[in-house]
Amino acid sequence: MAGASKVAVAWAWVLGALFIYAGALKFWRPDLLLADIESYHLLPYRLAYLWSYFLPALEIVGGVALYHHAWRKVAAGLLLALCVIFILALLSAWARGLDISCGCFGGAETKANYPVLIGRDLLLAAGLGWILRGRVQAP
Repeated sequence: MAGASKVAVAWAWVLGALFIYAGALKFWRPDLLLADIESYHLLPYRLAYLWSYFLPALEIVGGVALYHHAWRKVAAGLLLALCVIFILALLSAWARGLDISCGCFGGAETKANYPVLIGRDLLLAAGLGWILRGRVQAP
């Protein structure tokens, strides 16, 4: 296996663990996630409620799928789409001057540091894009 491919697989595993962790934190406290989602003022309550239960499962399944070679690119595409949604939601909240908790890791932040949050999501998106574009072989 080429060196770049080993790095891509390692990066897929790191991202997989990160998304599993983030999803698990949200899974155990959907009420906190719902409050975070509502703070963005983007979705009606019913959709925010559904998203607070659907998103954690999607992140966990996507994270697990990054560990399986046959599903890696599909998972990277799905998680990349989520990152784009997260970035757009953060940009929207920032542009409207909202003081939100992003909800990324169970609502731990008290005030959003938008440049850091957007930068983090861009880095995640870049890693997922690399996995999606590259020839990631099985370990």
